[in-house]
Amino acid sequence: MLEFVSGYGSSAQRVATRLCSGLLLLALSGCALLRPELQPPQATLVAVEMTELGVRQQRFRLVIDLDNPNTIALPVNALAYSVMLEGAPFAEGRTEGGFRVPAGGRERVRLTVSTDLLRSLEQLQGLLVAGRRDVGYELDGRVWLDMPMRPSLRFSDRGSIDIDF
Repeated sequence: MLEFVSGYGSSAQRVATRLCSGLLLLALSGCALLRPELQPPQATLVAVEMTELGVRQQRFRLVIDLDNPNTIALPVNALAYSVMLEGAPFAEGRTEGGFRVPAGGRERVRLTVSTDLLRSLEQLQGLLVAGRRDVGYELDGRVWLDMPMRPSLRFSDRGSIDIDF
């Protein structure tokens, strides 16, 4: 325990210390108020379109709508995604490069993905032979924001979609 030799500053120092501590707590709580908690975007898989059918691989365009429920825009600098069709893995990846989802608005993201023929042949063949175009999907992902001290935000969606083969 510290003792002050001089009686001159001891009560003044305690008051100053308490005042500084109070101001520091006030400043920290003010920062928390200025930085509201962000809700993750709501994602919807809008389309899966075949753009190229090759011997070894196929190329598809995934179209995803990201809806921002927040009162501030989301400056996204990376997006990771995973798509399953009818319970089987279909595509996954990560994009770099930024885009902005406006506050209370929507941004449509178009992703080009490649699939390996050997991996997806059975799945695609089953869908094509059955003549099914409406298939169940699961979309999971994460966005990284171009905002300091913000964690990445996860998103997910399930539903069915009409696939254009």
